[in-house]
Amino acid sequence: MYRWEETLDRYWGFRSLWAVGLWSFLFVSTHNLHADIWVNEIHYANKGADKGEFVEIVVSPASASIALSSVRLSLYNGDNKERYDSYHYLDSFTLGQNVGGFCIYYKEISGIQNGAPDGWAVDIVGDSGSLVEFKSYGGVFTAADGPASGKKSVDIGVAESDSSTEEGYSLQLVGGPGSKAADFEWQSPAAASPGFVNNGQTFTAVPEPSAGLIVAVVIGWGVFRRRCRTVLLDGSSLAVRAC
Repeated sequence: MYRWEETLDRYWGFRSLWAVGLWSFLFVSTHNLHADIWVNEIHYANKGADKGEFVEIVVSPASASIALSSVRLSLYNGDNKERYDSYHYLDSFTLGQNVGGFCIYYKEISGIQNGAPDGWAVDIVGDSGSLVEFKSYGGVFTAADGPASGKKSVDIGVAESDSSTEEGYSLQLVGGPGSKAADFEWQSPAAASPGFVNNGQTFTAVPEPSAGLIVAVVIGWGVFRRRCRTVLLDGSSLAVRAC
């Protein structure tokens, strides 16, 4: 004689399923928030008196719901490692092209320092762990204040020069196709294109966050299943199988 018995795997399966789904939602949301807004182009130095200094920022479709007034650019002086000038919020930038949902914003900012090193930070005001990027040109340094305080900058690997960079040129991200800064590479000074997609740069579609959530839930259900077993009258197990 025997009977079927269900283990507690089913109960724990549902709990694990919810945990996996919640973790996936939080992971995907955080990824989109921190990877999909970036400085795409900058000009700060040229031969003679600096002219037309500007910063360009791209917001991908995945971050379109973030308020422009919460995206903040900070400029950093590598000598004293402190931010200088006022904060520049994205709602003070001008919208240029919209390429497949990738919105390209730019702003002329006079007095951007000429490097060796200097840099910038982008953060989301009011969001925990809000630093999106901290980049520098002409070397690296650790910020002493502001949103990047205590963080070491990442050198973009190219720079402009007040002795060789032509007026009307800039540093730009190129390459792709891509949907985040890491998909592109910084290029040596080339003809500036504030508000327009850079020459040699291609954007690609961004997957919807819900897709990642669905995949994780399906995986979670596949991993955490209930099991059944045949139990003999003496209490020993005859067989165990998924049910």
